[in-house]
Amino acid sequence: MTVTTPRCQMCKQHGEVQVDERGWAMFQLGANILDAFPGLDADQRELLITGTHAHCWERMFGSEEE
Repeated sequence: MTVTTPRCQMCKQHGEVQVDERGWAMFQLGANILDAFPGLDADQRELLITGTHAHCWERMFGSEEE
């Protein structure tokens, strides 16, 4: 299923993440995001939790290489 994420504080846009329905139900009931969505990467998890896109995160905080 496609989930619309919260609005990003940097660019003010929503995002979308593909998740499975069972994981989404678990997450909505309070499950840890890593337990609900073990297949999502860190960028996708951040997008679901805060709405922050990976490129916006880098603009705000820099990349790991910096």
